[in-house]
Amino acid sequence: MFEGIAGACFTPDAQWVFYTLLDDAWRPYVIMRHHVGTPVANDVEVFREADERFWVGVGLSFDERNIVIGTGSKTTTEVLLLPTDTPEGEFRAFIPREADVEYDVSFACFEGAGEHGEDIPLAVVYHNALNPNFEIDVIDMRSHEPPYRLGEGVCVASGSPYGCEHGDAVEPGAFARPIGTAYSNPCNPAILQGAHGLGIEGIAIHRHFVALQYRAESLPHVAVMTKTAAAEDFLAGRPWRFTGLVPHAVEDDWDVDESVDEVNEERAEVWAALDRGLGSDIMGADDTAGPHARNLHGHADVLQAAQGKGSAVHGISRKAMTSSDGATADDMPGETRRLYSIGVGGNPSYDAPRVRYSFSSYTRPGELHDIDPATGEDRLLKRATVLGDFDPRDYMERRVWITARDSERIPVSLVWRRDVPTCDSAMFITSYGAYEISSDPGFAVSRISMLDRGVLYAVPHIRGGGEMGRAWYEQGHLMNKKHSFEDFVDATRALQRAGLASPSRTVANGGSAGGLLMGAVANMAPECYAGIEADVPFVDALTSILDPSLPLTVTEWDEWGDPLHNADVYRYMKGYTPYENAPESTDDARVAVFPRIFITTSMNDTRVLYVEPMKWLARLQRAGVDAVAKIEVEAGHGGTSGRYKQWEEVSYENAWCLSVMGITS
Repeated sequence: MFEGIAGACFTPDAQWVFYTLLDDAWRPYVIMRHHVGTPVANDVEVFREADERFWVGVGLSFDERNIVIGTGSKTTTEVLLLPTDTPEGEFRAFIPREADVEYDVSFACFEGAGEHGEDIPLAVVYHNALNPNFEIDVIDMRSHEPPYRLGEGVCVASGSPYGCEHGDAVEPGAFARPIGTAYSNPCNPAILQGAHGLGIEGIAIHRHFVALQYRAESLPHVAVMTKTAAAEDFLAGRPWRFTGLVPHAVEDDWDVDESVDEVNEERAEVWAALDRGLGSDIMGADDTAGPHARNLHGHADVLQAAQGKGSAVHGISRKAMTSSDGATADDMPGETRRLYSIGVGGNPSYDAPRVRYSFSSYTRPGELHDIDPATGEDRLLKRATVLGDFDPRDYMERRVWITARDSERIPVSLVWRRDVPTCDSAMFITSYGAYEISSDPGFAVSRISMLDRGVLYAVPHIRGGGEMGRAWYEQGHLMNKKHSFEDFVDATRALQRAGLASPSRTVANGGSAGGLLMGAVANMAPECYAGIEADVPFVDALTSILDPSLPLTVTEWDEWGDPLHNADVYRYMKGYTPYENAPESTDDARVAVFPRIFITTSMNDTRVLYVEPMKWLARLQRAGVDAVAKIEVEAGHGGTSGRYKQWEEVSYENAWCLSVMGITS
C-alpha cells in the first residue's frame, strides 16, 4: 500500500513505477522507484529535494524515451532525465540548476530532414536565462553534447524585455520602458513583430505540425505551421513562418457586424468623452449631450466621491465601436472586440495529423476544434451546451485600457447585455492579480443571470497576474504588491467616472489571493463599493507568512517576501495586509462609507485557514461594519463539490451580490 503519494508514472513496458512522497507540510519532495510485483518495502529512493522552497514531480517524456523529474520553486526549476530502457540507472540533470532561472525541456525530431534522409533529433528548451520574458531554443542534438547550456541552439521565439526587472540585460534601458512598448526581434516570427506585452508561453512539436503559444496585447494566442515548413526554416536559419490561429466568429454576431445599435451608440458617446480626457465635461453635461450623458448629471455628487488620480479610459470611441483594430495615440492596443482564451493542450498524440484546440469567451461557451495546418480547414468537434434560450449574440464584450496612477496602462474586460443601457449601472467587478496567473476570458453560466438583469461585468487585469508577460507579474508581487490594489481601485474609479457604473451599486469579488485584494481595496477606497464578496480570503497574510510551520509559508516567500528575516518586507506587508489595516472601532471615518462584506470560508481549507477570515470578520463587526460569513463544514479551498451543492453555493453568493446592487427580481 502506498501512503502520501502526490503522483506517479509507469515506464512504457509497465514494469516500473516512479512515484512521489509528501513531507509533513504536504510538499512533494522524494521520488521512489517500485518494481511491479515486488514488495513496497523494497522500493528505492532515487531523488530527494532538500530545499523546502522546491516541489518535485515525475512523469514520462512526450516521446516516451525518458522518465522526467521536474523540481522547482516559484523562481527556479531543474529537469532530470533517466532513459526508460535503463530504469535502474541514475538520473542526470539536463541542465544544472541555476538560481532564479526557470526552464523546461522536451524532445522531438525532424523526420527525414537530414542530408541523407535521416531524422534530426531535437531538444526544445523553454527558459528565461537570457530573456526574463522567456525564449524557446531548438537544439540539434547531433551537434551538441551534454551537459547542455541554456541559450544553445536556434532561438525560435523571444519575449519582450520591457518593464522586466532584468530587461536591461537584453536591451539597455528596457526596464524603464513601459511594459506595453511594441517589441521587435529579428529572430522572432513575423507574427510576433511589434507585439505589446509579448510573453512566450511554450511550443509543441508534433510529427505533422508545430504549435506556438504566447501572450500579446494582454490576451493568449496560438500560432501554427506545418512540420515540413518548420524543418525548412530551421535548416535555413530564418524565422519560422507561423500563422495565427483565430476562431471563427458567430454569424451575424456583434464582432463581425459593423452596425451599431442606438443603445450602444449612446454608450460610445460617453466613453468617447473619457477617451478625449473630457470627464469633467461629462459631469456638467447640458441638454445638448446624449441622453446617457445627461443622466449622469444627477449623480455628480456620488460620482465625485469616486474620483481620483488614475481614472481615464482609453480605446473606446465612436470609431472603435465599428472597428476592431483601433489603437491609441501611443501605439498601445486600442479597443479589442473579440475576447477569448485559446489553447492547444488537447494534443496528447505525437502522431496527430491535425491541431486540436479549444477556446471560449465571456459570451461563447467552450468549443473544441481541430484544424489542418496545411489547408486551414477548421472543424468544430464539440460545443458546450447551455440550457434555455441562450444566444451569444445577445451580449457584448470589449477590452479597454485604464490609465493607472503611475501612468501604466491596465487592460479591463467589460461584458454586458446588448439591449441594456449601461449608464449608472450595477457593476460586478472581479480580479485576482497574483502568482502570474492570468484572468483570461471564459464562459460561466452563472454570469448570464447577472447580465440579463442589467449588470455590467468587469475584469481589471491587474499587475501581479501574467496578462502582459513576466513584467506584469514582477510589478505586482514582492515589494511591488501594492500595484495590484491600486490598479483595481483605479479601474473601478475610471469606470464609475465614465458613468458606466454607480458606486452605490458596485460589488467587488475576489477569492484566495484575490480575497486579499478585496480586503485591501475595501481599506483603501471603501467609497467605491457598495459590497464586497471575499471568498476564502487571504486577509491575515502577515501572520501566516511569519509562521514557517504552516504548509505553504516557506514556498510563499518567493511570492510575498520573507517578513520573518527581512524588516523591510515586514513593514511593507504590514502596510497592506487587510486585517492589520481594517477599521478597529466606530471612530474610524471609513466605517461610515465601508462596503457591506460577505465572506465565504471552509473549515477544511488547508491553503487559507478559516481563522484568517474569522479574525477579519470579528474586527470588522467590532468596528460596526455590516459583515457576515458563510462557513462550509465539508468543503476545502475550492468550495463545495457535488453536482447540485456547487450550484446552490453560486446561487447564494449571486443572490447576495444582487441584493446589495438593489436588484430583487
